[in-house]
Amino acid sequence: MPEYEIVPQTTVSGYTIDKPIDGTNVVYCRRLCNADRSCDGFVWEDATKTCTLKLNTDTGRQALAGSTLYVKGGNPSYWWLWAAIAAFLVILFLYLCGRKTVKT
Repeated sequence: MPEYEIVPQTTVSGYTIDKPIDGTNVVYCRRLCNADRSCDGFVWEDATKTCTLKLNTDTGRQALAGSTLYVKGGNPSYWWLWAAIAAFLVILFLYLCGRKTVKT
């Protein structure tokens, strides 16, 4: 499950996916955003218990008391893929370096 950066007292104007979702909670909003590949994050409004999914969370940020912006991060479960690629490149480098012979 992706991690989220939490930006208190912040909203995003525009870039809304569908309409705001009333009478919910932050956990449910995270699930909805995680299920939608186009969702970059969501705004949670504590007073109304409303969340609004957003296509873009970088543009149009504004200070707003009572709102919290949740920005979807990368998926930390892919660390093993990057580790495997790095290990492969090291092995390939060592193999290619070992093939060179010095003639005297």
